[in-house]
Amino acid sequence: MLPPEIANHFHDLVPLLNWLPKVVGYAGKKYGEWKIGRHKELGNRILDYLNTQVQSSGIDGMWADVILKPIIQDVPLVVAFPAQLTGFAKIKQDWKKLPYETRHRWRMMRQYVPENEFKKVLLQLVRENRIGFTRLSERYHRL
Repeated sequence: MLPPEIANHFHDLVPLLNWLPKVVGYAGKKYGEWKIGRHKELGNRILDYLNTQVQSSGIDGMWADVILKPIIQDVPLVVAFPAQLTGFAKIKQDWKKLPYETRHRWRMMRQYVPENEFKKVLLQLVRENRIGFTRLSERYHRL
């Protein structure tokens, strides 16, 4: 039983309770559409990779080439493995690293796909007979 103080003001909450499920439903629908689009785009990237590769590929090599390589491809070695500096030299080095770190974080946020999600897309492509899988060598190849 609601206390009378709340029951008297319950009619003020009715408009909120009417549109809240609609907003949540719409957000869930858009998230689902985005997720499906992302899986299709990843599947196309995998097919493009297998079309350009002459040999078959294992899952680790494919994941590294399709997902990680575009993220870290143009980072200079000095930025990836910085020297241990102190004082003003460290501040100067940090300022040089800043654009690369910013771009890296942006790419990780937009392009990174976890390995288990990558495996799900590969399995989906195998089930659709768009790529082949050799059980003996555990390698994927184009059909």
